Amino acid sequence: MIAAVVVVALEGISWLGLFAIDGEAPSRAGLERQREARRARVMGGDGPAEVRRRAAEQVARALHPYLGWVKDADVADPAIHLPVHDGAREYGFPHNPASLFQPADPRRLVVVVLGGSFAAALVRDAGDALTRALAAQPRFAGREPLVLSLALPGFKQPQQLMALAWFLALGAHFDLVINLDGYNELVASVTNVEMRGVHPAYPKRWFERVGELEGELRRATGLAVHLQELSAERAEAFSTPPLRWSFFAGLIWRLLDRLLESRMAVAQERLAVAGGSGSHQTRGPRVGVGSGEALLDEIAAFWGRSSRQMAALARGSGGEYHHFLQPNQYVEGSKQWTAAERDRTRRPGQRRAELVRQGYPRLQRVGAELRGDGIHFHDLTQVFRDVAESVYVDTCCHVNRFGSALVAEALARSVGDHPPPLDSPARSVWNAGSDRTGGTR
Repeated sequence: MIAAVVVVALEGISWLGLFAIDGEAPSRAGLERQREARRARVMGGDGPAEVRRRAAEQVARALHPYLGWVKDADVADPAIHLPVHDGAREYGFPHNPASLFQPADPRRLVVVVLGGSFAAALVRDAGDALTRALAAQPRFAGREPLVLSLALPGFKQPQQLMALAWFLALGAHFDLVINLDGYNELVASVTNVEMRGVHPAYPKRWFERVGELEGELRRATGLAVHLQELSAERAEAFSTPPLRWSFFAGLIWRLLDRLLESRMAVAQERLAVAGGSGSHQTRGPRVGVGSGEALLDEIAAFWGRSSRQMAALARGSGGEYHHFLQPNQYVEGSKQWTAAERDRTRRPGQRRAELVRQGYPRLQRVGAELRGDGIHFHDLTQVFRDVAESVYVDTCCHVNRFGSALVAEALARSVGDHPPPLDSPARSVWNAGSDRTGGTR
C-alpha cells in the first residue's frame, strides 16, 4: 500500500511538473508524440539508425576533380540494398544495377535522373514505378525504358550539369535526361554563404570536404553527431513499456531532453565556427556573393543557366531534356496534412522553411522563363495537393515510397505529354525508333 501511494504521488507530482514545463495538460499520447517528434527532428524518419546511416554516408564520399564528390568505391554503403553494377560503383554512382554506358538502341529508352537526395531516393524507391509509367506512355510504345541514376545526396547545380557533361564526354548515351532539383540549390547554397562564406555555387558544405578536417572541425562534427544520436536513442528508450506509460518517466525524459537540447545547440554553434582558415580552397572566390534578396535572385538565375546548359548538352547528344522542380512541404497549400505528418515533418520557423517560402517563387519564375525558351520545365510543387495520406518523412524535403511513386507517375505523364520539338535531334531519334518498333509517332 505504501508503495502504491508513493507511485501515485510521484505520478501526480510528475503530471504537475509536465504541466508546468509544457504549459498544457500532459497525456501519455502527447508525450509519445513529443518523443516521436524528437526522433524525427534529429534526422528524420528512423531515429538513431538513420543518424548512423547518414554519418556512414559522409565517410563514404570521395572528392572528385569535376563533380565535387562521388561515392567512395572502396567504402561499403549501408544504404544500398540492391544489386550494384561494378562499373557504376567505380564511377561513384552505385545506385545502378546496370552499366552507365549503354549503346544507342531504338528498342531501348535510356533514361538518366540527376539531382540530389530527393532524386536519388526517387530512383531507389520508385525506379520500377518510373519504368512502368514511362513504358505506358504512348509515345514510347515499343521501347523498353532503362532508368539510370546520376543523383547523389547533397548534389546541387552545377553538379548535375557537370555530371551530365562528364559522362557524355566519357561516351555515355542518354535518350531522356531528367533533372529533378530545386531545394538544395536554395538551402545548401545559402547555407554555404551563411555558415562559412563559401561561394554559393560551390558544392554543399564544401569547407567540410576539403578544409582542415583533422582538428577542431572533426571533433565538433563528432560531438554533434554523438549528441544527435544520444537524443534519438534516449527518446526511443523512454518509448518502451513500462516507461512510456509513466508520467514520472515522462518528466525525467523531458528534463534530460531539455538539457541535451541545450548541449546540442552549443555543439551546433561550435560546429558552425569550427575549423577552416577561410582559405580560398575552402571558400572559393569572394566575388559574386551577395546577401538577402540579391543572393536568392542570383541563385535562381544560376540554377536557370545551369538548366539551359544541360538542355543544350542533352539535345546536342541526340537526347531530350526535362527539368522538374521538386515538391516541398514548406510550399503553402501543397499538401493535405495528416496530424502525424504535421507534427513530425513541418518546422515553419526553421531557416530552411523561410528559404523555401522566399526562394521557390523565384525558381518558379525562372522555370517559366525556361518554358518560354522551349525547355521542358515542369513544376511538381503541387503534386501532393490532393493527397491526404502521409508523404513527407523528415523536416527537410524527403518523402516515403508512396510519395516517390506519386512523383514518378507525375514525372512520366509530364514527359509523355511533352515530346521534343520537331527540329530537335531527339525527335528524329524518337521517330526512327518508332518506325522500327511499330510505335506511334
